[in-house]
Amino acid sequence: MTSDGIYDTQHTVTFTETSLFDRLKEFLPFLPREIPLFAAVTISFWGVAEVLSELGGEAISLRILAAPALATALAVASYKAIQRYKASVPEALLDESMASQAIHRKGRCGWQFALALQMLKERINSSDRMLQRIENGASFVAPKTIDNKEYLDWIKRRPEVLLRLSRSVAIQSTSELPSVLARPRSENFLADLKDSVTQLSKLYQATVTFELEARSIDPPEELTNAHEMTWGWSTPIRDGVREFLDVLEQISQIDPRSARKDGSPPPSFGIKFKPPPNINEFTQELRKHF
Repeated sequence: MTSDGIYDTQHTVTFTETSLFDRLKEFLPFLPREIPLFAAVTISFWGVAEVLSELGGEAISLRILAAPALATALAVASYKAIQRYKASVPEALLDESMASQAIHRKGRCGWQFALALQMLKERINSSDRMLQRIENGASFVAPKTIDNKEYLDWIKRRPEVLLRLSRSVAIQSTSELPSVLARPRSENFLADLKDSVTQLSKLYQATVTFELEARSIDPPEELTNAHEMTWGWSTPIRDGVREFLDVLEQISQIDPRSARKDGSPPPSFGIKFKPPPNINEFTQELRKHF
């Protein structure tokens, strides 16, 4: 972090995808679990054939019966194993949406970025809608009255609270979460990704709380103008997170094979968390009363 508040960092992006061989390795352990089903189908097929042979008055030899019986049992057991394989979900994704689980299961190139994008969107959409309703006046905010001394302490802390919140969101977006995404083959990758995504979504939720406080507290009459200047101060944080989501989406759509053939340089991305545009006016307004 430089003195002018610019945070500059670089990350190595690793693109992975689930190959046919990887899928086969994941699928094979499901086959032995269907041995009881294989045996049951074989015996049932055999029993039905015996009944039909008795009714027809002709005996069916073991050699003739074995091949279709075993083939039918293998087909049924394999189908059941495939269904179980498709329905299997890693423990870290058990309570995630079907869309997130599908992204992980398909394992397309850049899947970890698509998964992070999906998980983040699902977590912050409700907070985003709440903030929009607050700004539009469509959300009820109960008024809260505090004494003058408490209010003065509260409003003087607002810029510092916003600065700390912005810094936390910025570092989470540009450092911690990208560092996790750079290690898709890590044994604890999914658990680490979920933890990092949850942390960023909690910080985003804090912007809702920050905005709600500004709308709920009734200021002293002489500080009404300064108070209303703090409305919408969470917008730069929201814009920065949206930029981060755009970065995830762009990376998830990169085709590294085509880029390697074309000799295209690696893309660079910038995310800005700007200060509120009226911060100087707010400071000047406060100085009139202190």
